[in-house]
Amino acid sequence: MNANVQKADALRELLAAARHRRGKLIAVFAGAMLITVLLAVLLPPRYRSAGTILIEQQEMPPEMVRSTVTSYADARVQVITKRVMTSACARTSGSK
Repeated sequence: MNANVQKADALRELLAAARHRRGKLIAVFAGAMLITVLLAVLLPPRYRSAGTILIEQQEMPPEMVRSTVTSYADARVQVITKRVMTSACARTSGSK
């Protein structure tokens, strides 16, 4: 029972010290947050990603196998780009 009383007294003393130095604690926290935000905004991005899509021509003769793809490669790349951008936008707006 005596140990619990000592723990409670120690906690009260700690909280009293924190209240006494409240201004300094807030200033240190605000300074650290300001430095963190400035570093995040001002430092250049370090990691970048890139992707390459390889579209190959059909290897089988068209007489033997009829292709289900009727558009040209440029049009297919545009469709894929739109799909990727749409899903990326949906993920970023969904996380807000």
